[in-house]
Amino acid sequence: MQRLLFDGDGRRLLPRQLALDGVLARLSDEALFRFCETQASGPLYLLPTVEFARAFGRMVRGLAAPGGTLLEVAAGDGFLTRSLKQAEPGLRWLASDSGAWEDPRARMSRSERRAKPADVSGLRLGPGVERAEAVAAIRAHQPDVVVACWLPPGKLFERILRAPSRIVIEVGAGGGVTGQGEWGWRFAHHFAPTAVERLARSRLDAGARRRTQVTVYFGRRHPEYREERPRADDWLRIFKPS
Repeated sequence: MQRLLFDGDGRRLLPRQLALDGVLARLSDEALFRFCETQASGPLYLLPTVEFARAFGRMVRGLAAPGGTLLEVAAGDGFLTRSLKQAEPGLRWLASDSGAWEDPRARMSRSERRAKPADVSGLRLGPGVERAEAVAAIRAHQPDVVVACWLPPGKLFERILRAPSRIVIEVGAGGGVTGQGEWGWRFAHHFAPTAVERLARSRLDAGARRRTQVTVYFGRRHPEYREERPRADDWLRIFKPS
C-alpha cells in the first residue's frame, strides 16, 4: 500500500483503479484504518485513483457553468484538487482549508486524547491550499461548484450548503460518519452518476465493504435550492415499526 500511494520521497501518488482494488481486497478493515491513520504526512480519507479523478472531473465539467470557479473546501493536503486539475486542466480549481486539524488532538475524541497515541499526525495543508475557513472561502471566491470531501461530522456541511454557491458535491460515507450529519438529506439533491460513485474508494473500503458515497446538492444560488425543515417526530415516523 505504501509503494502504491507514495513515492520514495513521501509524495502522494495517484494509482490505477485495478491496482488499488487488488491491495484493498487483501487488507482487513483494521489494517487499512491503521495505515490511513498513521501516515507521517497526515491521515488519509479518500483514496482517489486515475479513473476516479477522470470520471469525477467529467461530472464537474458537466455541472459547472462556463468560466466558473471550482473550490474544494476542507481540502487538507490538496491532493484531490491537484488530481482533478490534472484530469480537467481546462477548469479553474481552487482549494482551501482552515488548518484546524493541523494539531492532531483537534481530530480526536476525548477518549483518544486521553490515550495519547504517539503515531498520529495532524492534517497538514498542502501546496496551493489557501488557509481559510470553508464558508469564508466560498464567500470570497463565489465558486460555481464546491467540493466537500470527508467533512467532519457536525453542522459545517449545512453551513456550506447555505453559503453562496450553485452546486455542492459531497464525497463521504453514510451513517453519519462524515459531513452531511442527521439532516443533510433534507437539502435538495440527487445522486452522482453510478460511473463516478462506483470508482470512489476511502479508508472504509477494505475487503467487500463499500461505504463511499458521492452526492450532488443544489447550493444557495441554484434555482432548485430547497431546505426542508425537520420536525420533532421525523425519526419516529421514519423508523416506526410496521
